[in-house]
Amino acid sequence: PDQVKAYVEDDRRISPITPGWAVAMEDAVERVQVGIAKVKLAMHWYHGSCDLICDAEATKELFASMPDPDGNDQSFEMWPDYYHELHNEPPDQRKPVIDSIHAWFESRI
Repeated sequence: PDQVKAYVEDDRRISPITPGWAVAMEDAVERVQVGIAKVKLAMHWYHGSCDLICDAEATKELFASMPDPDGNDQSFEMWPDYYHELHNEPPDQRKPVIDSIHAWFESRI
């Protein structure tokens, strides 16, 4: 599809992954795991269950480790059969994601 072609041709895509990048990513993951308990902002997390770049279950576990998501207006939504960039899925799959994001914002205005 067009989305895959755009991804492959994106100059911002890192390829190949270097050892320095991998170490920096591991450090960042550790900072997030330690700091997640301090996050008090309202937020809506969403993740595609078939994401091959970021582990959807790890995201779900990280969200579950937050101390008071309901009290801080934080929510998580797993999208079955979606991939890494839910907003870049084919148009018929993209619309429900965008609608969900809009609904989340609109319910807080």
